Amino acid sequence: MENKISFVEIDNFKLFDTLKIKNLKKVNLIGGKNNLGKTALLEAINLNVSSIDLNNLLLSIKSILYKRNNFVEIDFFRQNETKINIKTDKRSISLEYENVTPEAIVHLAVDNIKQPINISSIINGPVMINQYKISKVNFISTGNVDMTYLSELYASLVSLGKDELLDDALRLFDENIVSIKQIIQGRPVFKVKMKNTTNPILLSSLGDGINRFMTIICAIWASQDGFLFIDEIENGIHYTNLEKLWTIIFELSKEANCQVFATTHSKECIEAFNSLNTTNEGMYFELYKNKKAQIVSKERNFEQLDYSLTHEGSFRGE
Repeated sequence: MENKISFVEIDNFKLFDTLKIKNLKKVNLIGGKNNLGKTALLEAINLNVSSIDLNNLLLSIKSILYKRNNFVEIDFFRQNETKINIKTDKRSISLEYENVTPEAIVHLAVDNIKQPINISSIINGPVMINQYKISKVNFISTGNVDMTYLSELYASLVSLGKDELLDDALRLFDENIVSIKQIIQGRPVFKVKMKNTTNPILLSSLGDGINRFMTIICAIWASQDGFLFIDEIENGIHYTNLEKLWTIIFELSKEANCQVFATTHSKECIEAFNSLNTTNEGMYFELYKNKKAQIVSKERNFEQLDYSLTHEGSFRGE
């Protein structure tokens, strides 16, 4: 059964006044210059699709703040605005700020089911690293991968019997890889058996690229019948491996029925994406400011993006 969203409408979230995007596909790549809200767009869609109820909306808010080490304020609201709306095919959610004494509150709503909650209850308290098991949503940030999070993703993949598939996919990245296994040594550790070594070596010794490649593969299966968000997808991955990465993403997202949203700053990443998008199962979206200084989006399918790429069009984030 197909499980994806085809549009998103956002009001007053961070840099966005009103942003409407349609024609979302199975695989979606988002580009544009710096400070136009590429990460914010991922966060907004993430909040919506993961919020199957009010509790999950609260957990999603806390998780986004936690990833940015923000324990001070809910910085989602556009300047001088007090209500956020985010709507997709799945549902409509909102956050409304009310400055009352003794403590300000935020009214959370999922499809008109509402609940007020104190600001301190949102900002403080424990946050689970991956709380989206029910809604099948995962978010890979720009920084180094948390090994505990990767361990959870890997466990989901193993439970689906896809561990051999992971080995095959990693061999696309490095043909000397034989297999990868998790070992618990007080904390999760991954070791890789290589053709040219007697003993398995640490995954971390192969560099950030292989870590990120593995994380994306595991996260797609952990998000089966759900959604995966990847911020600055090319981070740590050499440009010569980008086509291999997109090959895996297009194949596995279809097999796992997982809708993927990714951001990029890289022309090479956009080119690699489009080279694998000849059947238009993906869509490229460029964020830019219109004449009214509002952030808007322009979509490009394979043919349109190919023309821009081959005619030096304006399409890349810088």
